[in-house]
Amino acid sequence: MPRHIPLTLVVVVIAASGLLMASLRAGAAGEVRVFLPATSCPGCTGPTAQPSPTPEDANAFESRMIQLVNEARVAAGCPAATPHPILMSATREWSEYMRANNLGEHAPSDFYTSRGYPTNAVLENIAGGSDIPEYVFDGWMGSPLHRRNLLFCYMPDNPSYDPSVFYEVGVGYSNGYWTLAIADRAP
Repeated sequence: MPRHIPLTLVVVVIAASGLLMASLRAGAAGEVRVFLPATSCPGCTGPTAQPSPTPEDANAFESRMIQLVNEARVAAGCPAATPHPILMSATREWSEYMRANNLGEHAPSDFYTSRGYPTNAVLENIAGGSDIPEYVFDGWMGSPLHRRNLLFCYMPDNPSYDPSVFYEVGVGYSNGYWTLAIADRAP
């Protein structure tokens, strides 16, 4: 007598709005259930469309991203980066610019100093297509260059190490567009 073995099939679909994952699962008596958890679907989180994130959501998304970045920095042996008001404002402005112009490109080289930050020696990560901080963070951590930016710090064995150097961060979010800037400064 043949046995019925539950079957799980995961299908990855790349769509213009981002990455969607579909899971088909065969259940009892030939029943098939389809689960579509959207890992990136701007404007929706389930079967019905959701309104665009509010400014309060944006602040929460930015705070969550800073938390994720600092947890990773500390785990890698780097000091946590302190949010800086100019970097926060400038990264939000740049994310809004990318959203308004439907593009993904880095800010010009003098962007941060033109907003009042004391140096343009800023490392920047950008992303688009997701309202989910964890998804964007995981993407950055999965990319060697973006990961290096997030975990940038001088370790004690580096000739450039100076224990008085501190790190500052800015994260800006605007409806699926992200900008993260991180810099080191001496007191």
